[in-house]
Amino acid sequence: MQAQQPLSTLLAQVASIAVFKTTSLGMSRLDKDASRQSDMMHNAQSGTVRANVMRLTPAGVERVKDINRIAAEAKEELYGMTTAWNEYRLLSNTQISKWLATWGTKKKEYDAAVEKFCDDAPELIAQAEANLQGFKVKPPTHDEIVEAFSMTFDMQQIPDVAKYQPRGVDKALEAKMRQQFEAGVAAAYTNAQQDALTRVAKPLGHLVERLTAYSKGDSKRLYDSTITNLQDIASVFEEFNLTGDPIMAKIGEKLHAFDGIEPADLKSSEDLRKHMVKTADEILKDLADLI
Repeated sequence: MQAQQPLSTLLAQVASIAVFKTTSLGMSRLDKDASRQSDMMHNAQSGTVRANVMRLTPAGVERVKDINRIAAEAKEELYGMTTAWNEYRLLSNTQISKWLATWGTKKKEYDAAVEKFCDDAPELIAQAEANLQGFKVKPPTHDEIVEAFSMTFDMQQIPDVAKYQPRGVDKALEAKMRQQFEAGVAAAYTNAQQDALTRVAKPLGHLVERLTAYSKGDSKRLYDSTITNLQDIASVFEEFNLTGDPIMAKIGEKLHAFDGIEPADLKSSEDLRKHMVKTADEILKDLADLI
């Protein structure tokens, strides 16, 4: 009989660790003098007021927010097709092409916005200097602005215990180290599965709540996101089952019941709403013992 592969070896073959990082420009600084003056004006105890002053004009702040928005959208896209892996994300091989296409588009948009902002930096700094006037806070320098923004993505291999070869230790200690190594991978993957299950449970519960209220007349509106949010996570849920877990596979199959359901149909058909609530409740019962 062929020996079963260690979990780390299996995962290393079907997924990677996705590392997404971003940095931005700090937009506010504490003005201690303004804070003290405000305390005195309001007859408040020292330290009550903290006057944080924006370092750019409102127009400049909005430019930074636009850059941060692009980064947040890219991060949200990645998180939508991955599960938690310690402080990073677990990305199935089947999702890599889709993510890289998204990443390429978002990275291009982000770099263009940052480049334009850096080009305009001298003017933005001059406007901020005029706007700050008596505040004891300085606007960012041109170098600070240029160095502030970054959005990076990298893929790392999942550590494979079969390739782990510690040096300078005896066989007994090596075996213990391998065992501990594998236990860490197992714990991270358990958390990844829990993340996937929790993320699908939330829109399922919301759907049951909103459809039930709508059918009873307790709610006059039924938002499209009630079904579309569930469909979004359902569309990738099976990709999270990297080890072929039969329970997760069963849940993935049941989630197909929501494929192709249009929000307009839910609004017009009470029978369809009842069927969707019944299906969602069944899946939630499956999830109850797992989360």
